[in-house]
Amino acid sequence: LNKGRGRIAPVGGGVSFSFSTPPKITELASLRSLGIDEIIRDRNSLRLGAMATVAQLAASPAALRFRNGLLAAAASRVAATPNRNLITLGGNAIRLFIWSDLPTVYCAMGALFKVRGPKGMRRMPCDEFYAAQPLSALGRCEFLEEIIIPDAGPRSGGSFDKFSETSNTFALASATACVTLAGSGKCASA
Repeated sequence: LNKGRGRIAPVGGGVSFSFSTPPKITELASLRSLGIDEIIRDRNSLRLGAMATVAQLAASPAALRFRNGLLAAAASRVAATPNRNLITLGGNAIRLFIWSDLPTVYCAMGALFKVRGPKGMRRMPCDEFYAAQPLSALGRCEFLEEIIIPDAGPRSGGSFDKFSETSNTFALASATACVTLAGSGKCASA
């Protein structure tokens, strides 16, 4: 990426590039060999490798058990099945298109985005990552490596919904809400 001087772009599944390739890009660099395609539950979070597909997230046992399955349920409603098999979590997060349903879920769940580049790794909170088009938040030679979803408190819940012509077509509007209650029953965070 560094040698390309801004003309080489990192690519996962390549779905977004088939719809829109920036004019200055002349080459694509595949991220497939980096081994960043796992979905892992650790002590404090669910870690989503950028190369994992939306279909993997929808079927992941770890995601199905994490925070009442909110991420898995939302992933199962992204596009049609053949597209879910191709769309990577990184691509769906970083190149916003009409089928990018998961960013609302990431933000409601307080995701951190792990970005890697020539100067090493850095983590960006969701509000910083999505302050503008996510590609503008990355340096020229950086790529999204992982999305980290933190655990929620014990009295937490959430829901994702989208309004579309059918359950698996592009959303006309989508929304996610996550709420945690304090011991008193009052809202601690939303």
